[in-house]
Parts: sequence; C-alpha cells; structure tokens
Amino acid sequence: MFFRTILFSLCALLAGALLALSTPLFEWYVCAPIGLVLFFLLYQIAPPRLGLVLSLITFLLYSIASGEVLFRLVGSWWVNQEGTIDATSSYTYFSYGLVAISTFAYVGALRWCRFYALGGKRPFVIALAITLAELVRTGIYFGYTWGALGLAFIDVPYVKYVVLLFGVHGLTFLAVLVCVYIAERMLEWWGNRREFVNESQERVGLGRTRAHMLMWGGILCVILFGIYQEHGAPFPKVGMRVGVIASTITTEESILPGAYRTYRALIQEAILGGAELVVTPENVLPFFMIDETTQTLSTNPMVWLPESALFYEDFLQLSRQAPSTTIALGVHTHRGAALYNSIVYYKGGEIVDMYHKRKPVPITEYAPLGLPLPIFATFAHGEDSASPQHMRIPVSEYICSEIDVLGLRAYGAPLIISPSNDSALASDTIVPLHHQMAKLKAISAHAYMVRSSKGGVSAVINPRG
Repeated sequence: MFFRTILFSLCALLAGALLALSTPLFEWYVCAPIGLVLFFLLYQIAPPRLGLVLSLITFLLYSIASGEVLFRLVGSWWVNQEGTIDATSSYTYFSYGLVAISTFAYVGALRWCRFYALGGKRPFVIALAITLAELVRTGIYFGYTWGALGLAFIDVPYVKYVVLLFGVHGLTFLAVLVCVYIAERMLEWWGNRREFVNESQERVGLGRTRAHMLMWGGILCVILFGIYQEHGAPFPKVGMRVGVIASTITTEESILPGAYRTYRALIQEAILGGAELVVTPENVLPFFMIDETTQTLSTNPMVWLPESALFYEDFLQLSRQAPSTTIALGVHTHRGAALYNSIVYYKGGEIVDMYHKRKPVPITEYAPLGLPLPIFATFAHGEDSASPQHMRIPVSEYICSEIDVLGLRAYGAPLIISPSNDSALASDTIVPLHHQMAKLKAISAHAYMVRSSKGGVSAVINPRG
C-alpha cells in the first residue's frame, strides 16, 4: 500500500507537470490532454482520501504555472530617472492567495463528485464540476479568465469554435469531458484485459448506452459546427486598410526623445502605405498626457520631457497632412482629477473621439477597496460607449488585459482594436498568454482583432483566430 501511494503521488506530480507545461509559461499545449487523462486515470482507481491528495498535488502545480505571470507583475507603467515604483510585493501576496484558493476550488469540486453514484453521467458531472471550479478561480481575479484551462485548446481545429457559443469555459468543459471519457475507456479495456478489480468498473459506470450516445452526439455536433464556421460561415465585411505599429521599444526607452522619432517614422510609413486607420501600442508615448477639458497636452504630466510640446505639435502636423487617416494613439488622459488609460483618435490634426479603459487592472492600475497598496497611479473606470462616430464601420476597443475580461462585450462590431503594453510586465509569459486571449476574443466576438503591442505580439487576427 505504501509503495502504491508513492507511485500514485509521483504520477500525480507528472500529471501536474504536464498541465504546467501546457500553460504559456512553456507553451507545450499538447501536454494538456495527456496530463488530464493521466490524472483522471489515477483519480478513478485511487481510494477517496488518496484521490484528494492526488488532486491537490496535480492542480497546485497547474495553478502555480498558470498564474506565474502574476508573481512577477510590475505595477509601474514606465521607469523614470528617479527610480521605479511598483506593486510587485503586493501583487505577489495576492497571487499566492489566488493560487491557494483556485487549487482548493478544483480539489473541492472533485471531492464533491465522490459523494454520488454517478454511473454513466460521471464524465459530464466531473467536467461540469471542473468548469465551475474554473469559474470560481477566474472570477476571483475580478472577472479575468487568466489561466483558464480552455486556452490551451484555442488552436485545435473545429473544436475551438465552442467559444463562439459558450466562451473559454465551454472549451474547458469539452476538454475535461473528453479526457475523463478516455480515461474511463482505458480503465474498461484494462479491466477486461487483466480482469481488473470489478468494483472499479461498476464504480465508473461503464457501458451506459445513453451516456455514450450523448457524449459522441455532442462531439459530432461540435465538429460539424466547427466545420461550418471554418468553411461555410462568411467573414464580416470590413474593407479597411489598417496600419499596426509593432514595437520592440522597452518601457525604459519609451520616455526618451528617440522613442517619439521612431514611432513617428512608423506612423508616417503606415500613412504612406494607404492606411485608413493606424493603431499604436498602449501608453505609447508616456510624455503625451492629454487634458480632456482643453484637448491639449496636460500642464502637469506624470512623465515630463522638455521637447514634449514640440513633439506634440509635430504629431498634429503629421495628422493634418493625412486628413483621410485616423490615428488611434494609446495615451493617458485626465478630466479634472480623474486619470484614464485611453485611446485618443486623431484625424486632420484634431481629437475626434476617445475611449477609456473600462476595466483597469486591480492592484496595478487601482487599489481595490481603497487598500493602501504601493501603485504608481490610480486610474478611473471608463464607461461603455458607442463605436467612434467618425469611423465608417463599427469599431470596439479593448486596452491590453481587457481582452481577458469576462462579460466585456464588443457589441457586434466587426473590428476590434486593442493597444497593449506587455513591456510593463516582468514576466515574458504574458506575451503568448495575451496572444492566446486575443485569438480567443477574435473568435468569440466573430470580429477582426487589430492588436498593437509594445514588447508583445502585434497582429491582425481574423474571426477564425
């Protein structure tokens, strides 16, 4: 019994390691189904108490890896000559709590499944329990789907279109359902082949025709829906030439005069290429802070540069020279004492519209519940707003991490623009993670995603991801 416990524990470690490898920390997404099948094999044949320990081991490793980016999140938007102000320690403690709570959410869900004689419904109930635990996990982080298991399957052909109907958690449900089912079929084969413990077969409720039909019928519907979306469903008509500024300028370099010259050259290149819309990264030029009341540069910017007024006038002149091009500039704005993370639209040298980030990141862009946390600045929450009126097609906006927020809608717009500043994060894991989320949002919103990132992946993503 002792050696079997040790063996099961090592296998649980392996399952957790495989799930960890499937996160953006390592990007070995094919490891996700292997790790899930291995875990559910162990869980089905282990005694109840040991199963609890095994699930704790497996999902603790997975939770740590999926939340890794949060452990090293720097709260400052840039580094100035006076040093760095960040929320690293506060965020680290918050991340530890998130990992602990999310781990026990998974364990509790699986433990709950042990109390019932589920028979052929077992795969469905376990998949539902894990999905609900994931909802608890992602809901804790103020509505962000950070680390959702379904993200590992966002590139699986046909299957990925589940997110159109049920979001990323629908993809999680399907993945767990199939993996539990495979584990049970393997146990059935093993039991028949080796005359394995008969109560194991009875416990997992094998041979239930109705459950099998429901299982395979559901998978067939998913595949047929995916085939239709991939080959039959029409793309939304956009017909717009877009320039996307892809930046490798670091956070430290973005406050220097050379940053403006580099971005100006890139914007001008996009204009000369016939771009109707040019999208820049989030907080692209920190010394451009806009006073919304006067619609000019703020007299009290958070980052001061002696040449900022000259640069801003030069930028407006560039915009005047291209009256048919809209430039979506990611900058900070303020209205009185309220500070916003914004997209400011320029056309013909004038500000024609603005978007304020609706969901600032807690503990980085604001301190929840008024907690005394060391953050750089507190940003106000923007309101839902209509598509920019000057655009000839409906456009929706998400700034950086907003693409990961549950329930933040695109309101049917065929084009989404999303400036991002991944260079503000200490962990490189954010780069593939945000790219996964951008593909997920493009599919689920059935829209083109135009993502301009500083220090991340800049891309135009079609409605098929």
